[in-house]
This record gives sequence, structure tokens and C-alpha cells, in this order.
Amino acid sequence: MSHMLDLAVLLSRPAALHPARVLAATDGALVEVQWPGMAHSLACRVLHSGGTALALEPGDEVLVWFDPQAETGVVLGRIGAYAQPPQPVGDASRAAPPPDALVLEAQGDIVIRNRHARLKLGADGDIEILGTSLTSRSQRLLRLLAPMIKLN
Repeated sequence: MSHMLDLAVLLSRPAALHPARVLAATDGALVEVQWPGMAHSLACRVLHSGGTALALEPGDEVLVWFDPQAETGVVLGRIGAYAQPPQPVGDASRAAPPPDALVLEAQGDIVIRNRHARLKLGADGDIEILGTSLTSRSQRLLRLLAPMIKLN
């Protein structure tokens, strides 16, 4: 297939699409499928559209695109009930409790950056904070200890 529009043309032929059952599936190998009225099984490749690989087991119902001229097929996906995706990694309700201390250690600089802010801990001891605004809040004393303080 040389162009994505070729896929639309191939999929538009309804005779080429078949619901089928998986007979055998092995990691890294072709998947054996068979649909009702088919005399023999068909070895198919599996369409990989990104993310995690499609895990198939014998008995799974799948949608197969079949090219009768080449006598090959491609499993387009599994047919079944929709399931919610897993919770995002940052979900605090499923996370382990945070550690008492977190140590980031490097031989060189450590940089934490997002779109408009950056914190750099230099290997030479310099600390650089860049951002559009800097707010410091303290419930007690705020100390600036340095032999020299320069504003602007």
C-alpha cells in the first residue's frame, strides 16, 4: 500500500471485511483466524496502530480484512465490549505514598523545565530560577543570606 487513501479504497469493499474468530495467536507470529462458512483457517498479520500491541487469545472475535487475490488477511482489531482505559499515571488514589525524602543526584546540572519556567541547579553551585513571576510565601521569617544582594 503506497498511500493512506489506498486503505480507504480497500476497506470500502464490504466483501473484503469479515468478522472472524481467533484459532491461535502467538507472540511475534501470524494469527490464525476463521470466519463462518470458511473451509480452512487463514494466517493473518495484525494491524498495529500505535500504543500497546493488540493481545489476542483463541476464541476472540476480530474484524479481518481479506484480500482474495493475495490470499492474505490483516486483523484490524478485536470486537467486544468497550472498557474504560486505565487510570492515568498521575492518579493519586492509586499511587504509593510519597517517600520521606527525594534525592536527585547528578554529576552535571539538574534542570526542571516546563513551558514558561525553569529551575537550574548548576554543578558549580549556582541556582537559576527563570519565570514570568516569582512568589515566595513564608509563615515565619524569610531570610536572604548573602555577602551581597543585587536588585535589578
